[in-house]
Amino acid sequence: MSGRLIADRIAGRDPRRPFRYLDKGNMAVVGRNFALLESRWLRLSGYFAWVIWGTVHLMFLPQMQNRLRVGRQWIWWQITNQRSSRIIPEHTESPVRVGAPAAASARAFVKELQTEHS
Repeated sequence: MSGRLIADRIAGRDPRRPFRYLDKGNMAVVGRNFALLESRWLRLSGYFAWVIWGTVHLMFLPQMQNRLRVGRQWIWWQITNQRSSRIIPEHTESPVRVGAPAAASARAFVKELQTEHS
């Protein structure tokens, strides 16, 4: 929602409707296999909250490759209790070319957003 609002403003269009914030709640990992989850309707703690936190975290990672990599690292950590040392993924090409004019980059970004959400 907020991304579309920003894209509309960059493109010079009037926003479709005013931005309204929706509080989805809070989640936090406290320790191994233990998390806290608090929303308007639900309060959880423990292993089940940790599983929900992990699922939500994986869902919001930007690419399937990253989701699979992080999920595999977490499974390895659960089985062996050894953390992976690789935190930074390899470089991928950016969709915007370096040195492109800002307006052209903004237009390309807006078009990309429109095609993703239509």
